[in-house]
Parts: sequence; structure tokens; C-alpha cells
Amino acid sequence: MTTFEILEIALSLRDDPEDQFEFWLSITFAVIVSSFVGGARILPSWRAVIGVLYLLSTLLLSVRFVMSGQNFNSYISEAISRGAVWADAANTMYTLRLSVLLFGTLATAWFLYANSKNSAQDT
Repeated sequence: MTTFEILEIALSLRDDPEDQFEFWLSITFAVIVSSFVGGARILPSWRAVIGVLYLLSTLLLSVRFVMSGQNFNSYISEAISRGAVWADAANTMYTLRLSVLLFGTLATAWFLYANSKNSAQDT
């Protein structure tokens, strides 16, 4: 495999976390909107099901994100060992994305349950 082909694979792997992050944002938005619209009308058992499905989806996307990062690093390391020059902020983006994922997940889970209490108090 040529260095160009290795870099091409690495670039496609670099885009994979972007897609996963967009899926996570969509799922997060759906949970927040459904919690806000449904409010206290969502039964606690269904709220628990939504929360568990959201956390499992987040975990699945996190594992895929980490795997993509590891694969990306292995291809980039191979290309660099062959003399390719690579300047990228992948480590910074990786850390920032994981931070957003972690804090966003915690905030969404909190909103899912706090919004039901607030809505119940308003009625």
C-alpha cells in the first residue's frame, strides 16, 4: 500500500467521528425535545426507558468514536514512519469532542429527569 493510500484511509477515518458526533447531537436533541414537550405526561417507566436507550446509544457512539481514533492514529503513524508530513489538531479535537459528549450526556440526562419534576410542579 502506498503512503498516499494510507493517508487517504486516515482522512476517511478522520471524518467518521464527525458523523458519529452528528448522530449523537441528533439523539440528544430528540431526547431534550421529547422531554420538554412531554413533560410530566411521560410516565416514569418510559422516562427510564428513554434514559437507558439514550445512555446506551451514547456509549455505542463513544466506543465507535474511540475505535475510529485508534484506527486513525495507527494509519497516521504508519504514514509518518514512511516520511509523510502531517500537521493536525486531532488530539485537541478528540479531547474537546469527548468533553462535549460527556458534559452533554450528563446535562441531557439531568434535563430528562429535572424537566419532569418541574413540569409536575407547574401543573
